[in-house]
Amino acid sequence: MKFFRKLEFKFGTRAIPNLMLYVCVIYSIGWVIQLMMPNFYFEYLSLNATAILKGQVWRLITWLAYPPSTSMIFGLIMIYVYWTVGHTLEMLWGSFQFNVFIIMGVILNIIGAFVLYLIYGPIVGYYYPITPINFTLSILLAFMASFPDAQFLLFFIIPVKAKYLGIFYLAMTVMNFIPNNIGTRAEIILSLINFVAFFLITGKADSILNKIKNKRNRNGLT
Repeated sequence: MKFFRKLEFKFGTRAIPNLMLYVCVIYSIGWVIQLMMPNFYFEYLSLNATAILKGQVWRLITWLAYPPSTSMIFGLIMIYVYWTVGHTLEMLWGSFQFNVFIIMGVILNIIGAFVLYLIYGPIVGYYYPITPINFTLSILLAFMASFPDAQFLLFFIIPVKAKYLGIFYLAMTVMNFIPNNIGTRAEIILSLINFVAFFLITGKADSILNKIKNKRNRNGLT
């Protein structure tokens, strides 16, 4: 944690402000592309290690251009939700920490794609590519861990606390892990690693545990 603080002190001024806005712009571009040319992403933009090694290095960035949903309405709603969640986290943590969180997730997924390529060969990149769908899982989990009592309107009607949505989200993720392909499984694992690793190196995990302990003490629990 001290090492991370030193990095923040040294490089904090170089952080990109409003990073989630740029991520959501990429999502939006991908959403438009997906509506107009459904196969374009996987043919030219996805995180395909074989294609990258052949010179298509733009895929190291363009793989993010895959929308959280291909639905015309739900896709826009989710992009807005991601922007709100990401912007709130940046306001809480500061631009440098949020930059590190996002960049860690991106790098982990890129490394994961190449590891899968080395193990399974080109078939992974073409048929089971890593997409940013589960990359956003770590962002949502980070928000729910930071603001457990924040309320979301489920179906725009039912108020539900973030911590309960987080538990439900994790349960659904675990249930969907086994029946999915190797690329999706890798996405889930890497997203969880990003979430846990960031909270450990920044000391946020200790802070959350202390809050839970203090809350239990205030409620007379042991």
